[in-house]
Amino acid sequence: ENARLAKARRDSKLNSLKLKAQIKAEVLKERIDDRRESAEEAQMDAYVLELMDYAECCQQMAFAAAVEADLILLEAASGCAEF
Repeated sequence: ENARLAKARRDSKLNSLKLKAQIKAEVLKERIDDRRESAEEAQMDAYVLELMDYAECCQQMAFAAAVEADLILLEAASGCAEF
């Protein structure tokens, strides 16, 4: 009877330790997933910021080109007025 009780206690303790290990493993998996998602979000944020910077540069170049076009038209009009 004592041996059976000792085995039951040992089995219970092993099951308890196994359950704790499984819970810790799940928590670690969740933390790893969270870190992976955070890294992916950071990469996506950096990518979006780069695109926005590029778009801003394109807008500045477009504005500069429009100003240049206005100046060229004024120069052409001035040249036409001389002839």
